[in-house]
Amino acid sequence: MGLLKLVGAALLMIMSIPAALADEPPGSHHNASLAIYLAPHEYDHPVNLRHSYYSYWVNRGEIAAAAAQNTFRPMFREVNACQGSNTADVIAWVKPQLFYNPLMSVYYADLKVNFYRADGKPIGTLKSEAQHNGFLDSFYYQQTYDVYADAFRQIAVK
Repeated sequence: MGLLKLVGAALLMIMSIPAALADEPPGSHHNASLAIYLAPHEYDHPVNLRHSYYSYWVNRGEIAAAAAQNTFRPMFREVNACQGSNTADVIAWVKPQLFYNPLMSVYYADLKVNFYRADGKPIGTLKSEAQHNGFLDSFYYQQTYDVYADAFRQIAVK
C-alpha cells in the first residue's frame, strides 16, 4: 500500500509540472529552473552530533543546500538558492533532519521536500530517509554531505 501511495505521489508531481514543461519528454526538466529554499533556522541552529569523547556542531542547512544543488543540477537547467529576487519555475522547500548513532556509527538523514510551482501552487511532497556508515571524526562534514546526497538522490529518482 505504501508503494502505491509513493508511485501515486510521484505521478501527481510529474503531471503537475508547469505548462512550460509540457512539451518535454517524461523525466526531463532541462528547460526548467529550480530554486531551493531552506528556512533560516536551518542555518542558524546547528545540530550537535555527539560521541562518547567528542562532539561536533553541524550546520545542516549549509550541507543540505550543497547536496541538493549538486544532486538536482543535472536534472534542471538552473539550480539556485531561493533568496532575494531569484526566479524559478519550480521551488523546492527542503526540511532536513540529521542524526548520528554513536553505538552503530551510522549517520541518518530524513528529508521532506515540498515542491511548488512559480505561482505558489503546490506540486507535491516527497520524503526520503538515508543512512551512511561512518565514524564521527574530523571528516564529519563529508560524512553528513554523503548521507544528505543519498537522501536527495532517492528524491530525484522519485
